[in-house]
Amino acid sequence: MKHPLDEILNDPLEDLFALYEAEMNVMPKPDFSSEVSSGYESPHKGQFEHPVTKQKNEIDSLIAQGSDPMTAHQSIHGDLDPSQTSSKAQLAATLGRLQDNGTTGGIKIEYEKESIFAKDSRIEKELDQVTPDDLKTPMNQQVPDQEQTPQGQVAEELESCDEYDYNEDVAYLQQFGRA
Repeated sequence: MKHPLDEILNDPLEDLFALYEAEMNVMPKPDFSSEVSSGYESPHKGQFEHPVTKQKNEIDSLIAQGSDPMTAHQSIHGDLDPSQTSSKAQLAATLGRLQDNGTTGGIKIEYEKESIFAKDSRIEKELDQVTPDDLKTPMNQQVPDQEQTPQGQVAEELESCDEYDYNEDVAYLQQFGRA
């Protein structure tokens, strides 16, 4: 009775699976609780980084160790030479990167494409232009008399709602449809 029960409970393909695993050199499944082995990373990791990226990482590591940003920049790029544009540009790039703190989304507006986003940003830039006159505090004498309101009065007169005639609105809707 024990022998037929073992034959029923055994997988008939178990020998075939064992042969396949032996032939194919199948690696055993990793234990999920163990640490990630080095086989999961590229063997070239860190070897072929761009030189500028390496310099940025070195500056960031020095700053993380508690160094002053200017000192960290000068230890990697050398002393700042005010007569060299590239030296000043490197310092500005380092300080700007630290100021942004990685929050820039990397969006570059291409104005020549005439996209909605480019048009919107152009309009915003025009509206946000600050002139020296905008920075000045307006004095009461500088505002023309006709634009000044006497103290204690409201700047614009409000019409009462009782006098509004809705017939013009109805005629407009009948003629042109919904606006």
